[in-house]
Amino acid sequence: MRRRRDTQGGIALAEVATATAIIAIGLLAAAAALHYATDTLESARLQTLAVFLVERRLEALKAVAVADWTHPDLAPGVYVESCDPLAMTCSSGPVAGTTTRTTVITDGPGGMCSVACKLVRVTVTYRAPARRGVDVATVFTRRT
Repeated sequence: MRRRRDTQGGIALAEVATATAIIAIGLLAAAAALHYATDTLESARLQTLAVFLVERRLEALKAVAVADWTHPDLAPGVYVESCDPLAMTCSSGPVAGTTTRTTVITDGPGGMCSVACKLVRVTVTYRAPARRGVDVATVFTRRT
């Protein structure tokens, strides 16, 4: 009878190198995905804050329009404000590098209305990786 020789079992260096490479590639892909997800979430957060700033301005102007159609806040023109999106406050005049809210009010734009109306366009621009913004336009009509 022949006896079998016991061989030492183990992992070859090539196998270890291959496994290390596969794990490293997987970790790099996961890190890239995490970075992408973080950037996307931050961009979505800033866009949501910009939408809130637009809504606040439109709601304030609607309240003024219902109370007094001739109020100075509804006068035709361009109004630019600098905003702090976290505090949800805005102040007069633009400041470079900040979130900016621009309101453009036009009386009876291009014969759009047969009654007294105003085109109100509110744009909020903010800085993300690139300059981005939210732009909403609506028409107010005088209540009779």
